[in-house]
Amino acid sequence: NKRLQQTYSFADNVTWIRGANTFRLGGDFKRHRYDSALPEEQATEFEKFDSITQLLTGNATEADTQFGVTEKSFRFADVGAYLAADWKVSRSLTLNLGMRYELFMWPTERDGRIGNFDFEAFEPCFTQAGGSNTLCDNPTPGFVVPSNVRPTGLANVDAAVAATARAGNDHTMRGQDVNNFAPRVGFAYSPRWKSFGDLFSEDRAVIRGGFGISYDRIFSNLLSGVRGNPPFFARVGLCCSSTNNAADPGPILYSFAIGDSPFVYPNNPALRRGIDPLTGGLLDPNPQTLPGGFVRRDIPVEINGAPENLPNAYVYNYSLEFQYQLTAKTITSIGYQGSLGRKLIRTIDLNRYTPGDTFDLNRDRVQTANADGTPVTPRLTGNPNFDRIFFPLPDVNSSYNAMLLRVTRQYARGLQGEVVYRWSKSIDTSSFGRGVQQDYPSDQSLMRGPSDFDVRHNVVATALWDVPFFRDRKGVVGSLLGGFQIDGIFTWRTGFPFTPIVFAPEQSDPNGDGILPDRPTQYFGGDIRGNSNEDFINGLFGNRGPAIFGVFSDCNDFPRRCFNSIVRGAPGIGRNSFRGPGYRSLDVSLVKQTRLGFLGEAANLELRANMFNVFNLLNLPSFQPATDQVNVTHPDFGRATFGLAGRVVELQARFSF
Repeated sequence: NKRLQQTYSFADNVTWIRGANTFRLGGDFKRHRYDSALPEEQATEFEKFDSITQLLTGNATEADTQFGVTEKSFRFADVGAYLAADWKVSRSLTLNLGMRYELFMWPTERDGRIGNFDFEAFEPCFTQAGGSNTLCDNPTPGFVVPSNVRPTGLANVDAAVAATARAGNDHTMRGQDVNNFAPRVGFAYSPRWKSFGDLFSEDRAVIRGGFGISYDRIFSNLLSGVRGNPPFFARVGLCCSSTNNAADPGPILYSFAIGDSPFVYPNNPALRRGIDPLTGGLLDPNPQTLPGGFVRRDIPVEINGAPENLPNAYVYNYSLEFQYQLTAKTITSIGYQGSLGRKLIRTIDLNRYTPGDTFDLNRDRVQTANADGTPVTPRLTGNPNFDRIFFPLPDVNSSYNAMLLRVTRQYARGLQGEVVYRWSKSIDTSSFGRGVQQDYPSDQSLMRGPSDFDVRHNVVATALWDVPFFRDRKGVVGSLLGGFQIDGIFTWRTGFPFTPIVFAPEQSDPNGDGILPDRPTQYFGGDIRGNSNEDFINGLFGNRGPAIFGVFSDCNDFPRRCFNSIVRGAPGIGRNSFRGPGYRSLDVSLVKQTRLGFLGEAANLELRANMFNVFNLLNLPSFQPATDQVNVTHPDFGRATFGLAGRVVELQARFSF
């Protein structure tokens, strides 16, 4: 087992000051190396047992097994350069101008052990309309390997590599995203409008604003997942065994080791049919002819990939602020901040069953009905020879808009403080590059809603007080009773959003895509309680979640019997359309500074007591996706079942000299 991660970096910056103007330029270079050899990946993982008996006997219903070459060595680099200038145009106006360039190189593998999936050639197969039999049922040339590929020494793997198309480069992508120029401009203007008397005299007001573009490297894990792809490696899901006897062992073999060696086990007959040279997967001993004449020839393998044309994500940032000095020590400001994210990443399963696919109760990726149940001519909406195909798609847009109010009291007479209020809204169609899957990825318009991290109202107040008593006293009295300081942070915010979901049996899958959970197709409104802690403890919707969202279930005899009915179709509620519990807390620190002059001029002893949530206020957790709290048929739907941490006291001592 080996995991090695190294980063080599070099950076240099130059600053030139000429009069009232400042010029800066610089650059940086980073070289990343990631080596791994994970032999444990060539193993079987038991994932599902339908009963305690199956668990105790090892007779799994579902299992995953992996095989192939696990030793990989990835390399990639980042290059950046910038030029900036602060130009003081006049006494009242300063401009900040700059340009930055970013180049994020695609990962390569030392021996070319990358198997990327050619999505563009098969794009029609992964749409609602589906593709032709000739295109979608033939995986060639489904994979592409780099030009620097080398033999692995494994005959079956090398045969599959030889039958795979080669890219014209070492990374299988069509080229680098090289136009990542990021201009930035800002200004600060202090008006001196004499017609307003003394209101704008002596630089009491400042107007600031700015605009800039920022680029981001795509999270490397979204691309390095190709390490587990055919023709070098394969992940196979085995399903669904329910027996364990010599006459009918099923696809999952449960066996003890042979002889006295704990490392020798009998081969599973279901995995000894050979490697399909076209897909790198396992040949199915019993190929299936599906509706419409499509043929499934392999035991489906799970793969990862990346579009050959994958741009870097970027964000437009802009702001405008008006700051005014009310008194000698009090400053107020009102401002606006905004951003627009473009070409952000979402990761989806390209081979996911499209809406309507499973209304015939067959998970075969052959669609015989639309999402509303209307029969259609059988068509492939995926590739039946593959399992999940995880792909990062650069088609997410986001927006953020916020108003900021700030009041600051600068330090005077031992006291300083600040209060900041933010009123904001963040909107997107997917909040994270990889994680919880979108519940309706086939239609981005139905995924648009508040971001998972959106907080509508937020207040943060900070204060620091140097206790004046005995502060200037000398001797023992001053050392014991002086030097105290109290500071605190008060935080209050509204709750994070959440989306009600439905876990329904396949017989009543709301949108027929075979993937759960889904959003309810109906919402009758009403019966929502307030947003106090008591409301969330008792249940935001009471016990009427199924009735409010049109879901009727009877699972009292689960798992032997479970009935769930719902009107089928697209989601009837928006994503993140409800709000979870808010948050409030006061953190206080009591600090005692004692100078130890007899040990030196700079010697000092600091004693600190940090009290987090000093009043022990009850705060409830936000509702996370795919949990009982968002499942409309669960008794805990809309109900907080535990609290966050209460009062925590931390004691510190620090001696400096």
